[in-house]
Amino acid sequence: MGIRPLRADDACAVLAAFRHLSAASRRQRFFSAINQYTPGRVEELTATDRKGRWAVVALLLDEEQPEIVAMAEYVRPGDETRVAEPAIAVLDDYQGEGLGTLLLQLLAVRAAAEGIERFIGTIRD
Repeated sequence: MGIRPLRADDACAVLAAFRHLSAASRRQRFFSAINQYTPGRVEELTATDRKGRWAVVALLLDEEQPEIVAMAEYVRPGDETRVAEPAIAVLDDYQGEGLGTLLLQLLAVRAAAEGIERFIGTIRD
């Protein structure tokens, strides 16, 4: 397994990972059971000039084409520069192995380096 920042050429891998999320995992990540990741959202997520956001992925490297098994990002809401909202998605088969925690730690290190002092978030049932 490898971990690296999300890249612009990861769009197909992001879509493939999304298709492997269960409805329950989609609800946890997106607060609704959305059925597709729009091309615009994938383009926005994988843009290399993402101001106020950063994303990292965990990949299986023993594949011909690496497969994303977890992804995390943070986004600064609006013009607020000292806070960011994190989001994490881990494919169901890899949940409970600490990937989400590891990716969140990486987000926190990068966020601190970017002047972000805290994460904020919404929790829904």
